Amino acid sequence: MATKYLKGLAGLWAVWIFCSSSVVITRFQFASGISNLFGIKNPDAILVLQRMWWIVDRAYHVLEFTILSALLLQGFQLFQRRPFLLLPTILACGALDELHQAIVNFPAGHTYDVFIDTIGACIALWVYVRTQIKQDTLAASVI
Repeated sequence: MATKYLKGLAGLWAVWIFCSSSVVITRFQFASGISNLFGIKNPDAILVLQRMWWIVDRAYHVLEFTILSALLLQGFQLFQRRPFLLLPTILACGALDELHQAIVNFPAGHTYDVFIDTIGACIALWVYVRTQIKQDTLAASVI
Protein backbone atom coordinates (compact mmCIF):
# COMPACT_ATOMS: atom_id res chain seq x y z
CA MET A 1 0.00 0.00 0.00
CA ALA A 2 1.33 3.43 -0.89
CA THR A 3 2.75 5.56 1.87
CA LYS A 4 0.33 8.42 1.23
CA TYR A 5 -2.62 6.10 1.87
CA LEU A 6 -1.06 4.92 5.12
CA LYS A 7 -0.60 8.54 6.18
CA GLY A 8 -4.27 9.16 5.43
CA LEU A 9 -5.30 6.06 7.35
CA ALA A 10 -3.15 7.17 10.30
CA GLY A 11 -4.91 10.54 10.24
CA LEU A 12 -8.34 8.94 10.04
CA TRP A 13 -7.47 6.54 12.85
CA ALA A 14 -6.31 9.47 15.02
CA VAL A 15 -9.65 11.17 14.34
CA TRP A 16 -11.42 7.91 15.31
CA ILE A 17 -9.51 7.84 18.61
CA PHE A 18 -10.43 11.48 19.25
CA CYS A 19 -14.12 10.88 18.49
CA SER A 20 -14.34 7.63 20.43
CA SER A 21 -12.81 9.28 23.49
CA SER A 22 -15.75 11.71 23.45
CA VAL A 23 -18.12 8.81 24.16
CA VAL A 24 -17.90 7.53 27.70
CA ILE A 25 -19.35 4.10 28.40
CA THR A 26 -19.76 3.20 32.04
CA ARG A 27 -19.42 -0.33 33.35
CA PHE A 28 -23.19 -0.43 33.84
CA GLN A 29 -23.84 0.59 30.24
CA PHE A 30 -21.29 -1.98 29.05
CA ALA A 31 -22.89 -4.80 31.07
CA SER A 32 -26.38 -3.76 30.02
CA GLY A 33 -25.43 -3.64 26.34
CA ILE A 34 -23.69 -7.03 26.35
CA SER A 35 -26.45 -8.68 28.40
CA ASN A 36 -29.14 -7.29 26.05
CA LEU A 37 -27.15 -8.35 22.98
CA PHE A 38 -26.76 -11.93 24.15
CA GLY A 39 -29.98 -12.20 26.18
CA ILE A 40 -28.23 -12.66 29.53
CA LYS A 41 -30.62 -12.38 32.47
CA ASN A 42 -28.57 -13.90 35.30
CA PRO A 43 -27.64 -11.13 37.81
CA ASP A 44 -24.34 -12.85 38.65
CA ALA A 45 -23.36 -12.91 34.97
CA ILE A 46 -24.25 -9.22 34.66
CA LEU A 47 -22.07 -8.50 37.71
CA VAL A 48 -19.18 -10.35 36.02
CA LEU A 49 -19.72 -8.24 32.89
CA GLN A 50 -19.59 -5.08 35.00
CA ARG A 51 -16.27 -6.21 36.47
CA MET A 52 -14.93 -7.15 33.01
CA TRP A 53 -15.49 -3.60 31.74
CA TRP A 54 -12.16 -2.34 33.10
CA ILE A 55 -10.20 -5.04 31.27
CA VAL A 56 -12.16 -4.56 28.04
CA ASP A 57 -11.66 -0.78 28.18
CA ARG A 58 -7.89 -1.14 28.68
CA ALA A 59 -7.67 -3.72 25.90
CA TYR A 60 -9.49 -1.26 23.64
CA HIS A 61 -6.92 1.44 24.49
CA VAL A 62 -4.07 -0.93 23.67
CA LEU A 63 -5.70 -1.96 20.39
CA GLU A 64 -6.38 1.64 19.33
CA PHE A 65 -2.83 2.76 19.91
CA THR A 66 -1.25 -0.40 18.50
CA ILE A 67 -3.06 0.26 15.23
CA LEU A 68 -2.13 3.95 15.26
CA SER A 69 1.50 3.10 15.99
CA ALA A 70 1.65 0.50 13.21
CA LEU A 71 0.22 3.01 10.74
CA LEU A 72 2.73 5.65 11.83
CA LEU A 73 5.63 3.21 11.55
CA GLN A 74 4.63 2.09 8.07
CA GLY A 75 3.49 5.46 6.73
CA PHE A 76 6.13 7.91 7.85
CA GLN A 77 9.82 7.69 6.97
CA LEU A 78 10.76 9.55 10.15
CA PHE A 79 9.50 6.62 12.22
CA GLN A 80 11.05 4.10 9.84
CA ARG A 81 14.47 5.73 10.24
CA ARG A 82 14.09 6.36 13.97
CA PRO A 83 11.42 3.96 15.22
CA PHE A 84 11.93 4.77 18.90
CA LEU A 85 10.64 8.31 18.29
CA LEU A 86 7.27 6.60 18.19
CA LEU A 87 7.18 6.23 21.99
CA PRO A 88 7.25 9.94 22.91
CA THR A 89 4.87 10.66 20.03
CA ILE A 90 2.32 8.13 21.27
CA LEU A 91 2.86 9.28 24.85
CA ALA A 92 1.95 12.82 23.75
CA CYS A 93 -1.05 11.58 21.71
CA GLY A 94 -2.27 9.54 24.66
CA ALA A 95 -1.89 12.51 27.00
CA LEU A 96 -3.85 14.74 24.62
CA ASP A 97 -6.52 12.05 24.30
CA GLU A 98 -6.91 11.81 28.08
CA LEU A 99 -6.93 15.60 28.42
CA HIS A 100 -9.71 15.68 25.84
CA GLN A 101 -11.59 13.00 27.76
CA ALA A 102 -11.18 14.94 30.99
CA ILE A 103 -12.59 18.06 29.34
CA VAL A 104 -15.54 16.23 27.77
CA ASN A 105 -16.39 14.17 30.87
CA PHE A 106 -14.12 14.87 33.84
CA PRO A 107 -14.20 11.51 35.65
CA ALA A 108 -13.41 9.66 32.39
CA GLY A 109 -9.85 10.94 31.88
CA HIS A 110 -7.18 8.88 33.66
CA THR A 111 -3.44 9.41 33.65
CA TYR A 112 -2.76 5.68 33.77
CA ASP A 113 -4.54 5.31 30.42
CA VAL A 114 -1.65 7.24 28.85
CA PHE A 115 0.68 4.44 29.88
CA ILE A 116 -1.82 1.82 28.71
CA ASP A 117 -1.81 3.59 25.33
CA THR A 118 1.99 3.44 25.31
CA ILE A 119 1.81 -0.33 25.76
CA GLY A 120 0.07 -0.40 22.37
CA ALA A 121 2.97 1.58 20.89
CA CYS A 122 5.45 -0.83 22.46
CA ILE A 123 3.66 -3.79 20.89
CA ALA A 124 3.73 -2.22 17.42
CA LEU A 125 7.34 -1.14 17.89
CA TRP A 126 8.38 -4.62 19.01
CA VAL A 127 6.73 -6.23 15.97
CA TYR A 128 8.27 -3.62 13.65
CA VAL A 129 11.81 -4.00 15.04
CA ARG A 130 11.59 -7.82 15.03
CA THR A 131 10.41 -7.74 11.41
CA GLN A 132 13.26 -5.42 10.44
CA ILE A 133 15.81 -7.66 12.15
CA LYS A 134 14.46 -10.72 10.32
CA GLN A 135 14.50 -8.87 6.99
CA ASP A 136 18.08 -7.70 7.58
CA THR A 137 19.12 -11.24 8.54
CA LEU A 138 17.51 -12.69 5.42
CA ALA A 139 19.09 -10.03 3.21
CA ALA A 140 22.53 -10.70 4.74
CA SER A 141 22.19 -14.45 4.29
CA VAL A 142 21.31 -14.08 0.59
CA ILE A 143 24.49 -12.13 -0.12
